[in-house]
Amino acid sequence: MLYPTRLDPVVWSPDFLDRYFRLEFTYLVTPYFYPVGTTVLGQAQETDPWEDHLAGLLSELARRIPEGKGILPVLEGFQQDGYIVGEEFPLRQLSVYRRFWPGLSSAAIDAWKFAQPQPPLVELADLPTLQRGVCVLFADLLTGYARCHWGREIPWR
Repeated sequence: MLYPTRLDPVVWSPDFLDRYFRLEFTYLVTPYFYPVGTTVLGQAQETDPWEDHLAGLLSELARRIPEGKGILPVLEGFQQDGYIVGEEFPLRQLSVYRRFWPGLSSAAIDAWKFAQPQPPLVELADLPTLQRGVCVLFADLLTGYARCHWGREIPWR
């Protein structure tokens, strides 16, 4: 079982983790917080110190997770209009998680896909720079080297 754990309630509901975080019902904890854009913690550009906010949220969660419990961070793989994210963004997110779980070797990307265009979110499929960053992230996870063999896009058939 997966336990998706939204992290921002830690800030606005101090007893959130005590009331809702139940490790006994899961094998894999999947924390998520999308740090760049308009959030409940305010607005953040990729150039802002959002890593400190994410680390603060993760520290509360990490205190409650016993050694050996699986972690699968769900990283932001989209951008809001006006909040550009670049190629380094996925690895920067993972590096914050690795402060608490140094051996972390997995991640998921929340990439959003819309049938109709839905401003203000821009999906991963429309962001070649972020796509390269995701490729680099997974190359790093698979091989330990942040290198990606970026190829041409294959059109949908």
